[in-house]
Amino acid sequence: MSQSKYGAVVDAEPLETSGPTPWQKLASRTYQHRVESGRISATWVAERLPAYDSLLELLGSSSMPAIKSVVSTRNPMSHSRLVSFLREDFNLFRRRVGLHGRCRVAVIMPNGPELSTALLATITHCTCVPINPAATADEITGELFNAGVEALLAQYGEHSALVSTIAKELGIPLIELFPNRTESASFSLIDPFSFEEVQTKAELESTPAKLTRPEDIALVLHTSGTTGNKKLVPILLRDLVLGALCITASCNLLASDVCCNTMPLYHVGGICRNLLSP
Repeated sequence: MSQSKYGAVVDAEPLETSGPTPWQKLASRTYQHRVESGRISATWVAERLPAYDSLLELLGSSSMPAIKSVVSTRNPMSHSRLVSFLREDFNLFRRRVGLHGRCRVAVIMPNGPELSTALLATITHCTCVPINPAATADEITGELFNAGVEALLAQYGEHSALVSTIAKELGIPLIELFPNRTESASFSLIDPFSFEEVQTKAELESTPAKLTRPEDIALVLHTSGTTGNKKLVPILLRDLVLGALCITASCNLLASDVCCNTMPLYHVGGICRNLLSP
């Protein structure tokens, strides 16, 4: 997965180099099943899914690029670095700012490498509520309220005044992130609270995070509202994983493939097709 600030995400696959994983083998079997039967059955795939407890278990740990910008000179983020960022860096960030597991965190950011990582991080540790940054103030306010959002994650300097005003009106903590200057997709968070004590890495490891499990709600989206009022659509992690695997198999994506994202990442099509599938 990799991405430019214009939404062009270039991805080198999150796959191991030591041999095919059970998930890679299943993707290959599913592709052959599609070739032979002419279709992919979600039920057929679901019955063959390997066991897993969180999204982190499905990410590779190779040194190959995972996320990079097509317009930036910053270094790409490798698959191993992505896993450590989600497992350690973001986990430490979220504890410092008081984000608990399964709390609903809205993500309002422009397309880019940091949005990819922010979505993966909130899906892994909380419940992610992506919001269209181009929506009007009234639309954003309504979606945040209807989704029961408990915190708002935004990129510093991007719509800061508007997002800050909305957060204050709703009484929602605003957590802003700063992109890393040398590494694509990496960022640090501005702590909106004051803490006298900060957890060390040792303390963090002694109290494991409660990660989003397959039966937990990982994503909350809004319908377009073209035929009426917008409706909430909660999506379980297992359904996201199943959909992503079906897309991977349908496209016959391989470890050597590079995927360029040109889709907005605030709806399930972009998230499943261009973020999770690669």
